[in-house]
Amino acid sequence: MKNSRQAYWVAWLVLATVVCLATPLVAVPGPSARLLRVEASVTQNAVRIEVKASAPFDFTTYRPNENLFIVDMAGVVPGDTGLARVLKSDIVSSYRVLSYRGGDKSMVRLEVLLHTVVEPQVERLAPDHMALIFALPGAA
Repeated sequence: MKNSRQAYWVAWLVLATVVCLATPLVAVPGPSARLLRVEASVTQNAVRIEVKASAPFDFTTYRPNENLFIVDMAGVVPGDTGLARVLKSDIVSSYRVLSYRGGDKSMVRLEVLLHTVVEPQVERLAPDHMALIFALPGAA
């Protein structure tokens, strides 16, 4: 009787070990990149807004109307949010950084409000660094 119990105990132990080892490990998402800075520089014919994070990030851009340009950045946590930064420019009126969650990802939205209708240029300077350039036509 004792041998039978020991055999069952060993069988259950082996079965539990096999189940634990066969269970796939779930990947835990890595830490979000922290948004270190958003800075704008203004010249007479252009506005350049640079975004720099502590790690690589993905982004999408869209333009809901001709006076608003939006950049959504996935996996980024903002350094500071909310307040609009008003610029002394005839091209860009202001920009602001907003934080929200899209599904299971933290997101940061950069909204740029335009005075003048211009076609923005998006430059990827590095995996963790991008620039938006709003220039008047013919300006270099």
